[in-house]
Amino acid sequence: MTLDEVELITELLPDAFILLSESGSIRTANRAAHELFRTDHLVGLVLADLVTDPPSKVSDWLNHWSSSRRMIANSFNLQSDGTSIPVRCEGGLLQAGNTNNPTLILARCSRENHAPAAEIVDQLKKEIELLQKQLVQQKAQDSNR
Repeated sequence: MTLDEVELITELLPDAFILLSESGSIRTANRAAHELFRTDHLVGLVLADLVTDPPSKVSDWLNHWSSSRRMIANSFNLQSDGTSIPVRCEGGLLQAGNTNNPTLILARCSRENHAPAAEIVDQLKKEIELLQKQLVQQKAQDSNR
């Protein structure tokens, strides 16, 4: 799966999604994530710089997420206008197309009172599979012409 595919799919979802590197650097973020984190410029920022939690806590969770194929929840405190807002982030390893790709972590973040992301991640995986099938079909049609 490419970064463009992740961007396309997550942009359609109402929840805040960020794609992180193993070090916590934000690779891409959908519109809802920009609204939640209250900035238009998330790409390139580091998750630890956006929360009030100790960097060691963020690092521990990034390691936990990068080793898991399931969405695992954790709470962070988001920095916002001098106040701290509790945010629940659920993250897990996003399976790349091949093992040569760097580890990427997909995280869904929401205010503390929102529902778990497992259902949304399953929906996301189905959407990805559907898009990949459509791409294969389109390529086959193009080659027949």
